[in-house]
Amino acid sequence: MVATIAAELPQYLIVLAVCVGMTTISQLFRHFFGMKPEKSMAMQQRLRELQEEMMAARDDPETLAAIQQEAMSTYRTTMRKQLIPSCISSLLFLGIWWVVGSLFGDYYFFNQPTWTFFIPYLMFSLVINGGIFLVRYLIRKSRKKRGVLEEDDEFQATMDRSMKSGLNFRPGWDANLSPELRQMKSDLEQKKARGEIPQDIDIDEEIQQMSDDDEKKDWKKRLES
Repeated sequence: MVATIAAELPQYLIVLAVCVGMTTISQLFRHFFGMKPEKSMAMQQRLRELQEEMMAARDDPETLAAIQQEAMSTYRTTMRKQLIPSCISSLLFLGIWWVVGSLFGDYYFFNQPTWTFFIPYLMFSLVINGGIFLVRYLIRKSRKKRGVLEEDDEFQATMDRSMKSGLNFRPGWDANLSPELRQMKSDLEQKKARGEIPQDIDIDEEIQQMSDDDEKKDWKKRLES
């Protein structure tokens, strides 16, 4: 038996290639035709909300019927998005195995019961799906961490400019600017992006200085009045 299997090693490699290929195809079907994890979680949350609404609307038959109709529609959409990719990939898997079996039907491995084909398929599917999930999780975690670091760096840079210039920069400081200064800030940023003004000009610092000068003038007018 071992000698037979060793002699048919290329056929085992074909089995491996089919398993890997089908797992990849399944992932592609889920990606293009399935439901994204974020949308799936949102729809599950909506189903829970509808269940709570149905509990609250037990005494109102008309409202209860409308909620039940929406719940059934949401449930059908969820099931369709989850089952269609799996059904298509499964049918494709069986079709490929039929073709492979027709070509290599005389070999030992392909004379085994059909259920033995699903064991390597499931094993490789679990390994590859687990690997893909781990890679995506690490990438998502890295992006989140990098985003936090970028926000911290931006805040620190703002604070450094504040310390050097003596100005009081705060996160969201430009929200309190007058419409004229806000428009001026936007125009200066566009000109800087087009290269019409020197790149070393700190627009935030200039606008903040103008804003502080305007506040001082307003206070002076109030005191004089």
